Amino acid sequence: MNQPELKVPEAVSQRIEGSRNKDVVIGVRPEHLGGDPHRGDGLRLDGAVVLEETLGHEVHTHVDLSGREIVVRGAQRLPNDDGSRVNLWAPIDSLHFFAEDTGVRLDGAGVGTPE
Repeated sequence: MNQPELKVPEAVSQRIEGSRNKDVVIGVRPEHLGGDPHRGDGLRLDGAVVLEETLGHEVHTHVDLSGREIVVRGAQRLPNDDGSRVNLWAPIDSLHFFAEDTGVRLDGAGVGTPE
């Protein structure tokens, strides 16, 4: 699986350091992923296009991230064909952080409660 480095917000970093299990799951909504990895701080992922579906006003692109498939949702196609490599980016403020062992959210609204 991709193991990207990510500079997390200070409040999240403190919660991670204060927890017993330092493993964190990062969540991001499909509409917050895009194909422009040079836009600043955020999550950067590299994957392979599996399938692209044009659904009226939006496009769903299925991307394989080392064996885990995700969906990118947007108004425009990613500039790649099936099997091509694609670089994805999500802004830091669109990410959600969860403790892997408990599912407790480590950031934003609902901090400290399982989602």
